[in-house]
Amino acid sequence: MTSPPAPAAPPPSLRSDVGRLCVLVLIAAGVHWWVVANTAVTARDSVGFARYALSLGEPSRPWAEVLRAEAHPPGYPLAVLTAHRLLPPSDQPLTDRIPFAAQVASSVAGVLAVFPVYWLGRRLFAPSAGFWAAVLLQLLPVFARDTADGLSDGPFLVCVLSAVACGVWALDRPRVWAGLLACGVLSGLAYLVRPEGGLVPAAVGLVSLLRAGRLGFGNLVVGGSALAVGFLAVGGPYMATIGGFTNKPAFKAETAAVPEAVGGPVFARSIPPDTAGGQRVWHTARTMGEEWLKAGHYGVAVFAVIGLLLSLRRVWREPRFWPPVLYAGGQLIAVAALGFKKGYVSERHLLPVAAVGTLFAAGGLTTWFGLWAKVPAVGRVFAWKGWPAALCAALAVVGAVPVFTSRLHADRAGHKEAGPKLAEAIAALTPEQQAGVVVLDHYQWCQFFSGRATATIPPDPPPERQRVVFVVLEGKEQKREGARRWVPEDPDFGSERHETAVRYYLSPPPGSAVEWVHHWPPGPPEQAKMALVKITLPPK
Repeated sequence: MTSPPAPAAPPPSLRSDVGRLCVLVLIAAGVHWWVVANTAVTARDSVGFARYALSLGEPSRPWAEVLRAEAHPPGYPLAVLTAHRLLPPSDQPLTDRIPFAAQVASSVAGVLAVFPVYWLGRRLFAPSAGFWAAVLLQLLPVFARDTADGLSDGPFLVCVLSAVACGVWALDRPRVWAGLLACGVLSGLAYLVRPEGGLVPAAVGLVSLLRAGRLGFGNLVVGGSALAVGFLAVGGPYMATIGGFTNKPAFKAETAAVPEAVGGPVFARSIPPDTAGGQRVWHTARTMGEEWLKAGHYGVAVFAVIGLLLSLRRVWREPRFWPPVLYAGGQLIAVAALGFKKGYVSERHLLPVAAVGTLFAAGGLTTWFGLWAKVPAVGRVFAWKGWPAALCAALAVVGAVPVFTSRLHADRAGHKEAGPKLAEAIAALTPEQQAGVVVLDHYQWCQFFSGRATATIPPDPPPERQRVVFVVLEGKEQKREGARRWVPEDPDFGSERHETAVRYYLSPPPGSAVEWVHHWPPGPPEQAKMALVKITLPPK
């Protein structure tokens, strides 16, 4: 009796792809596990997403009501809620479990980003370029931290990059409708995380129009319809619910967006409000350049620009390059408009551009070293074929240093520690005082971790009923006339609540009793980085 034939071995290219992807997943998972395990407190925005997720999970609140009340789309909060429900049961308080769920949701998406990045690098340049582009992206400090910090960057980037990859795949083939349908669906998912997801179908649709002669009128109509149907099928119900494209204040002309005052990496830089015209354009461009360098961790950003310049001829001739380049260009235009109109630029908004940049940073190095190899004096040195991989490895190691040697938001750990202290202080008040509590916490960490504002932020009681005001402030030591004292930071965030907190601390109403409830770190109060202060108002 003959034995059945052995199964055929997979083609060498497939085997190599699987091997590289396994290595990439291990690297990405290790990076995100490390950042999550070394987090003192998640980003301030993660608290808002946690509340959003809990609101969506509240049976008594209709989703439509929640969506209309929130500034952000529901995609990421739904991912947080899903992660929260899938995680094993724990004895930890909800204020610890839900931010951890936010980190898990963002981190899983950050790990999954290796797949579209590898495929794009492989398709545009070579398998080795795809591998190193994914490594560089995972070890960019801004990417590693933001996609493990309870923020929406991880889900947004994996959806956007996957949508771009589908666009590249579709436009490489005569029948484009299936790929463009997938591109539209993934773009819709990205839009449900952040409104900028709508830039992908715009970029891919423009490429389709530019290639109308080759695609043919029939394919153009079918492909464009598939792209639009995919996007609207996913994003349309949310638009219909809120009655527009977005609720985000930064996209509304009548509101003034304010950069977040958060710790760790600086998430936003303000543009001088007194600039206008050409001067404002210059400040916006300069700030964008500085934030782009941070997002690309300097070295990767520089080689991304070099790689793009070296690839310009291919970019011009090969339409497969157009979707990622046009999308990155659209993202830059959106960030520039935000900076010019609203007065701030965030490195987080430039992360998608940095992700596309890693493709050119890794893919252009072969041409870069090929040019150096032609220089008579040093040509032999640069003729070694391993130079591109060696330089990518060096850039990755440089990026890994700040990721693995720092604790995320370590300078804000005191806010989390102050949460239980706030809860204890409120519990010790009389019922009348508890009904008249006001918490002025611009950062929202302390109030969230106290359990007082986990699902919603309680409204302030009317002025005539206010009895006790708690203020959460960061501060600095100041020496004046030979004496050292603690002073709160300047109220320069454009936050009315923060300005009120500083005013209450510096000039409490006459007859008030001021008491420090908690300060951090332990030690002399005048050296504290943050303080929780109780101000008992005089009887009314």
